[in-house]
Amino acid sequence: MSIAISSAAIYSVLDPISKATSLSVANLNAGTGYMPLGLAYGKRPVYLLTTLCTIAIMIWAPFTSNNGQWIANKTLQGFFGAPLEALCEISMTDIWFTHERGKYLTLYVLALYIANSIAPLIAGFIAAGQGWKFVLYWCAIYNAVSLLFLYFFLEETNWSRVLEASEEAIMDGQTTHLKHKKGHHDEDPKQEDLERQPSQGQGAIYTRKTFRDKLRLIDTTKLETKNGKDMLGQVVRPLLYLKLPVVVFCGVSVGCYQMWLSFLNGTESMIMTDSYGFSTVLLGAPFASPIIFSVFGYLYAGVFGDRFIVKMARRNKGVYEPEFRLWLLVPLIVLAPGSQLLWGLGAYFKIHWMGPVIAMGIISFVTVVGVQVCVSYCIDSYRALSGEAIVTVILLRNNLLFGVNYGITPWVTNMGLRNAYILAACLVFVQVLSFFIMIKFGKSCRGKTVKLYLKACEQLQAAGLMH
Repeated sequence: MSIAISSAAIYSVLDPISKATSLSVANLNAGTGYMPLGLAYGKRPVYLLTTLCTIAIMIWAPFTSNNGQWIANKTLQGFFGAPLEALCEISMTDIWFTHERGKYLTLYVLALYIANSIAPLIAGFIAAGQGWKFVLYWCAIYNAVSLLFLYFFLEETNWSRVLEASEEAIMDGQTTHLKHKKGHHDEDPKQEDLERQPSQGQGAIYTRKTFRDKLRLIDTTKLETKNGKDMLGQVVRPLLYLKLPVVVFCGVSVGCYQMWLSFLNGTESMIMTDSYGFSTVLLGAPFASPIIFSVFGYLYAGVFGDRFIVKMARRNKGVYEPEFRLWLLVPLIVLAPGSQLLWGLGAYFKIHWMGPVIAMGIISFVTVVGVQVCVSYCIDSYRALSGEAIVTVILLRNNLLFGVNYGITPWVTNMGLRNAYILAACLVFVQVLSFFIMIKFGKSCRGKTVKLYLKACEQLQAAGLMH
């Protein structure tokens, strides 16, 4: 939330920043497009380092006076803020089992988008009372508090797991047994392998870390393990997952859902000021609507969604298919394009301000549900690859976000509110409907990529990174 708030806080103070500097609103919006370009790898030390660097970046931001400095500031903020989404989701796959991740992923998405909404809401009041520069200073302060919290309470989640038992990968209705004994594929394992296995009914023995051990920035005992030597593999493998249709679908879909939210964020200040005459202090108030609707999104995708997929599995004779979760996107066929029309056309025809405010909430609901369902679908489909597959999803999403943030202002300015949002509604309608393609062909696509999946599993197992 601390990183997300730092990214979203400027949305309700774009006009004051533009008036106080030589930067146009178009340049300010374009700068936000550079933020998602970076991608960091690591766990505890990366969280701490990137939070520390974000503090410095937010202190620097008020002193930027030209477009080059602004772009540099936003590029670095994006680089150091990348763990906000890539690393957080990977850490969650470390901590929770597959049957638990749905609920926690929804809580994560909820926190992410509440931060996206609460930041401009609070920023409007801060800007009115203390000036727009203090919006950025308070972000630095919040990150400083977050840094202390992370240092004392964020434990390293990465570890080398030794698996000796076979693991079943069920793809396209067929069961394939993966041998996890490195270099041993015979049915009669050697004596040395048997000696390393726990006896029947005996679990592995672990030593509990002390609180002091948990505070270490880097666990030196891990430096000689296979994990560190596989750094190149961790960089290359996510690119290979572009061959997996399910992963590509999830990445593009997540990017689209967040793209429409970015479209809203980038135009909120302009629309509420020009069409409704909102003052700086009031520009943040409409973001209360997305906060409320995001909670509804959590209840729908998280609470109802988990019950829904269990019911679907029971109807399927107890067999769960990842595509079952995609049926939760059906209401979005109407809500996604409808909210775009209500927001853009409502402002164009200057209907009562409550209409666009409700549209803001529905857009956030759509984003929370769409992102959670697609991320969960990706993890359910390739659970052993979930950590690295999420990186591929984020890479695809970031490319879409870069484009839309860079072109928000020219798009609306050149086409006008009415035409821009009619086009947006048509595009989001087609995009949402694409989930029917995966419902129809998703299982067969997973079946055709079994060899690639098994090869990736072997590489992960050899590197000690199997989830």
